[in-house]
Order: sequence, then C-alpha cells, then structure tokens
Amino acid sequence: MGTARVLAGFGALPADGRNPATPESLTAQLEMLMASGGGPDIWPQSGSIRTPLGTSIRPAPTEIWFASTGYSSIGLRGYKSALETLGQLTSVESMQLSPTRWLDELRDRIARGIAGTPDCAVIFAPGPAEVRNIARAIATRITRRPMREIAATASEAAHFEPADDEEYETVEIALRDGRGDRRSLADIDNDMRSIAAEALCEGAGILLHVLDTSKTGLTGPSRRMARGLGAISPGRVCVLVDATELRCPAETIAGDLSHGHMVLVSGSHFAGGPPACAALILPRALADELASGEPILAPHGIGRFDIPSDLRTVFVTDGGLINLGLGLRWSAALAEFEAYLAVPDDVRQMVLAAFSRKARHLAAICTGVDPEARPLDDVDNALRESIVPLILDEPRMAVDSEAHAETLHESLILPCGVSVGDVACHVGPPIQFGSNMALSLSAGAPMVADVGQRMAKGLSFDIAFGPVKRDLATLFGKLDMLQALV
Repeated sequence: MGTARVLAGFGALPADGRNPATPESLTAQLEMLMASGGGPDIWPQSGSIRTPLGTSIRPAPTEIWFASTGYSSIGLRGYKSALETLGQLTSVESMQLSPTRWLDELRDRIARGIAGTPDCAVIFAPGPAEVRNIARAIATRITRRPMREIAATASEAAHFEPADDEEYETVEIALRDGRGDRRSLADIDNDMRSIAAEALCEGAGILLHVLDTSKTGLTGPSRRMARGLGAISPGRVCVLVDATELRCPAETIAGDLSHGHMVLVSGSHFAGGPPACAALILPRALADELASGEPILAPHGIGRFDIPSDLRTVFVTDGGLINLGLGLRWSAALAEFEAYLAVPDDVRQMVLAAFSRKARHLAAICTGVDPEARPLDDVDNALRESIVPLILDEPRMAVDSEAHAETLHESLILPCGVSVGDVACHVGPPIQFGSNMALSLSAGAPMVADVGQRMAKGLSFDIAFGPVKRDLATLFGKLDMLQALV
C-alpha cells in the first residue's frame, strides 16, 4: 500500500507494511497523519495549521500555552519525536521499526511510565469519550445486567458524555454547590453511595467513575469509597478511574489497577501531547478474564491494532488497519511526559508550586478576575494546585456571563494590540462556576520539563523559571486589557 493511500485512509497502515519517504516529504506526511484517525476536531481548518479545537498541527513556539486542562498542542519536543518515529517506520533501506512492535513499545512505555506497572493491558483510543465507551462495554459484559452509571458532573470531567445505550442510565453528581464552592468529599461519597445502593437493590450493575482530578482541580468520589463499594458487591460494581489529567503519580494508578479498577489516561492535557490520544489501562487479571470469555463489540473508532494482541480475539472491531496518526500522537505525548518524569521530583514540585503562586498573585490583581482560593486540605498537592480557576466577575455590559467568557477565551488567542504584543495566549475553555463562569489556567508537563532542563544546564531556579513568569505576565496583561474593555 503506497503512502498516498495511507494518508487517504485516515492514517491507517497495514500491519508491518512500509512506505518509502523522502526527507522533503516526511514533514508533510507527519502533519497529515497527525491530523488523521481522530475525527474532524483535529483536522486543520482550510488554509490554516489551526484545528477547530484551537490546537496546531505543528509547533507554535511563540504562542503561550496554559491550557492543559483542555487540550494541549504539539510542542517542539513531541514533534521531533514523532518525526523521527515516522522516519523509522517508513524507512525502506534500514527496516528500522516494525509498526506492530512500535505499538507494543508504546504500550510498554505507558504501562511503566504512566501506570507504574508492566502487569496491565493498554488499549489505545482516539479520546476519552471512546475510552469510556470501551469501559462501558466491559462493565456490561462483567455484570450482565442493565447498568447504572454514576459520575461527577460533565462540567468537571474532561469530555464526558452520557452513554448512548438504552441499557445505561447515567446519574451525575455535582462536585460544587450552586455558588460554585467545593462540596466536601464526604458529601460526594454519601451521594454516590446512596445512588449505588438503590441501583444494587433494583438489580442493576454499576459503573462508578472516580474522577482523580477535574478541570478545576477537584476529585470525587474517594478511592476508599469505590474500593468499599466493589468489595461488598463483587461482580456487580465496576470502577473506572478517570485520570485524564494525569495529575497523580504512577504509584497511585498502579494501586488503582491492583484493586481491579480500569483507568482512563490521556496523552494530551497535562502530558502535553496533541489532542486525540487516550488509552484504557486494564488490570492484568481483568484482561485475562476477558480473554477467556465471549467476544465484545468494540465501540466505533477502535481498530484491531489499538488492542493488545492477547485481547484481539475478544473485541470485534471495525477494521484491521493500524491507526498511524494515533500512534504518532502518543509518540509525541510520551516524549513530553518522559521528559517531565526525568526531572527530579523535588524540582518538579518546586516548579509547580512557583507557577501556582505566581499565577494566583497575578490573577488577584487582574481586572475582573478572582482566583479560586486553595483548599486547606489540598495545599500539598502541587499538581492540583497548578490548576488555577480564574472566576470571572459578572460582565458590566448587556451580555450574559457565558458569552462573555467565550469572547475572552477566543480574544486571548487573537492579536489585540501592540501594548501587550500580538502573542496568542491559550487557557482552558470556559467552565460553569456556580452562577459565574471561569477560565482554567494550568501548568503542563512540557513547561516543567523545560524549566528542569534549564536547571540541569546549571542555571539557577529563578533564571530557569524566568520564561514562565514572563509568559504569565504577558497572559495577564492581555487578560487585564480585555477585561477593562468590558
């Protein structure tokens, strides 16, 4: 199969097939493939490198990205890694890399670096929505009952949509009250436990979503509650830990897997890869149980080679081609995340804490913005602290708060005057915050890795962190000017 056909086939590559590529064409091929195999949201708009999500198909080093709770855009480190990988995959002379071996290596890197254990199975998916659909299919197979799905409200979970299945009833629990204040974890646990008890009494199965970190830095329900619910109702309760934001250490995910929980992860968001790369991580015992049972119809968007070889007879898929674009996006994401992991832990914590302090200080003096106060029970979690919701004051013009937030979000990306420069500034998309709206400002793994690498070259922390402070000042200068115009 020739390269042109590969590109026309949504980034699909036959197993162990090869395509010659010249140096002149490799970059163009990469950018076409990176925008394939994930749906129209990642296709560049006509005449532009920008996608409908606001991300770019190639690095944009002059733009400022503090949007890791939404989608990340590809950076120089990830782009270089993906380009090198594509060159190996398409090399005719050296036969450097088998596509199927490459996918297995990606799975192993996710298992060891993200999940903290090789004793698991990794299923690739274009995004969190597809991962949730796989988990729903697995839960239905395990419980063999009509399902009750219990999850945090969609406004807090990344890209959450209720199941499009008549056997699934979705119940959403709020993590905030009507004023936007955090609800206690005990109250969230009690609500979810009560709904689960009612469902079990009615003979239903349960898929419980445990949100490790939300788009505004919240969590719920607790892992302890999820473990207890599963222990008293084995075979009736399935747990999916939503670690999309990757703001927990690998040891925590390894612990989730050891308790038999499925885990959703994303290579975009905090990890810093391009959008449309996610994965479902299964405990080995659950994977073995599935392998010995009857087939499961895989959700739309999941191909044969997205699934590890020992589970390919279990899932009935749409086709047998390799989603090359999805693999390349994961190559980019892992290059970024592994660079983050290579930074000493104490330095990572120092960078994240400094980001949180500086962002909250600038937000406090910015026109029309109120940074959410840090909760006293979570002040030691630097990863969650580095998500800074910017609560927007009610607009003073005759526009509603949602329209105002959308306009701000879009205007930050556009040029708006020489006084603050014409730098595109990216933050997370608008979020409902009680009766207000908020924009989510957040640190990402590539930022931490860059500071760590500058320090490794001998620079002091203050100098190495300087570019981050400069970017934050530019962002808030632009936001302050835009807010003053309202």
